Amino acid sequence: TFRHYIQLSDNVFPESWRDNKTKVSPEERKVFSDQCELYMAQSSIPNAGIGVYTAVDYKNGDHIGEGEMLIPVLTTVENWLVDDVEWGLDLDERLYYEDEKVSGSIFYPGFGAQINCHFGLNNAEHNKPKFDAVGLHRSKDPGVGAFTNWHDMPNIATRDIRSGEELFVDYGYGWFTSRVHLMGDIPTDDEFSHADRIVQKMHALSSKNITTIPKKTFKNKKDLALEDFWGFLRKLSNQALERALPQRYGDLEEVVKHGSARHSVGGESSIRSHEWLNKNGICVDHLYVNVSTIPQAGRGAFAKRFIPKDSVVSPAPVLQLNRGHFYHQSKGFELLFNYAYGHPDSPIFLLPYSSTVNFINHDSRHPNVKLRWSTSPLHRKDFLELLPEEVLKQGFGLMMEFVSLRDIYPHEEIFFDYGAEWERAWQKHVAEWSPVPGAEMRMTAEEAMEIMGILTEEEQKTKSYPENVRTACFFSDSEHTFYEDADNDDDFFKIFKVDKWQSRNDECLRWCTILERRTTNDNEVFFDVLIEPQTAHLPEDCILPDDEKFYVNNVPSNKVNLVDVEYSRDQYLPHAFRHFIRLPDDLCPDTWKQKRSK
Repeated sequence: TFRHYIQLSDNVFPESWRDNKTKVSPEERKVFSDQCELYMAQSSIPNAGIGVYTAVDYKNGDHIGEGEMLIPVLTTVENWLVDDVEWGLDLDERLYYEDEKVSGSIFYPGFGAQINCHFGLNNAEHNKPKFDAVGLHRSKDPGVGAFTNWHDMPNIATRDIRSGEELFVDYGYGWFTSRVHLMGDIPTDDEFSHADRIVQKMHALSSKNITTIPKKTFKNKKDLALEDFWGFLRKLSNQALERALPQRYGDLEEVVKHGSARHSVGGESSIRSHEWLNKNGICVDHLYVNVSTIPQAGRGAFAKRFIPKDSVVSPAPVLQLNRGHFYHQSKGFELLFNYAYGHPDSPIFLLPYSSTVNFINHDSRHPNVKLRWSTSPLHRKDFLELLPEEVLKQGFGLMMEFVSLRDIYPHEEIFFDYGAEWERAWQKHVAEWSPVPGAEMRMTAEEAMEIMGILTEEEQKTKSYPENVRTACFFSDSEHTFYEDADNDDDFFKIFKVDKWQSRNDECLRWCTILERRTTNDNEVFFDVLIEPQTAHLPEDCILPDDEKFYVNNVPSNKVNLVDVEYSRDQYLPHAFRHFIRLPDDLCPDTWKQKRSK
């Protein structure tokens, strides 16, 4: 006979009565401030869209916010909005070995997509990410390959940062030179330094009293003359320097005090007060990342602090993308597809790029957040009235937000209902899943490094690496590298010898053969290696000709690594789970929908 209890609704069931199955265990909990530390708001750079501000002071070297995920992207499409937030493979040299080409890119949400660049004010940088599958293995876990293993990309302060400052990170000059037809010449740190010197000299000149004419009469004539001269001087400058210089002669004193870089974003007023941030910004600091409480889900997002019902848990600015562009002609749907929100009746898919929101996992029974279109003035709600082809031509501006369905307590995992189609697809995947042949022998390069270490060519004869793992060394053919004479009795290869690896060689992670290991009296380990010809997996300035080999001695152990061969990472498994997250019907505008043929 039927037996089942009647479930109390979440809003009447006390938090103190709940078990901890959706919470981080007490011993793993971090301590967080009750106050928001990072806000998203209009950037202080004119026409730059949104930016991120800190509400606390940071010291040089401090970690800022949460480490983010990285998602390798194979697809290259013209006028794809991802292009404006993607990063190059040089974020981590191991990324060059994801596939056989170097034209791929990295989707880096959060700090990689929301933070702007200002060459005169940059105050943060990225470090190296971690790579692991949180203990899941392709021999036994159907969730492997469904989420990215690249995670915890740290954000580090490169100088002391005041509370209220906007955060800036170096995009590299190439990002701007490729967009000069859209943005013009952007001032670099050199232009801002040059501008500061010009302003200081001009200000010194204007301060001199060089006449016996009555002060009031002379001051008026002098100021008019200097204003005319200042305008003439700016026009003589190149575009980048002209943009670094203040437009008005009357602003020189302010620029001398705060610098041309700070003046370019509004001077001291660009350092936002707490009141300004609370009024004009949205907190992007409510969540942190830990291992999900949902089996097979990888990592999840957890609450740092108490979040009342009906509060914005996190804003979610989104990229509007064409559904078809997530499909790679030889690899099928990209991993990026799993992080996109879409509706079956619309070609428009939405990809969130805010911090930590892509770690929010699925729970259809007990979701604690919902999605809605943002109520912030930063959201371009006029995009919702456009037809799909028009929306896809637009730039940034769409914004959603995750809103709490009930009170959420510290260290609770955040859950959103991905939709019935997603759930059915996942259940089908689990029911039909089986491991690929040889899966039980699989070991990532990172795992092999931890378990086996670096083995010489001779040692590998008795203890070989898995077939997907190869040794790699940092070595760049610098013009300052000293080459010793080497026996060139090889009929095909030109042989070069480098007696000692030096710091100037510290670029280009390339395949190498480990010939010998030596340990000094101080227990420092060095390797003698053979660098072989390689044209794949390397940027153009790292490629060595097919007919050259380099014998390099005394390579430090921390410059020798293991890498996976192309397409052997979990995300390239042939039957890895792929499905978009369902956008609720009421959030997909009728103008975006298209009738599907039967």
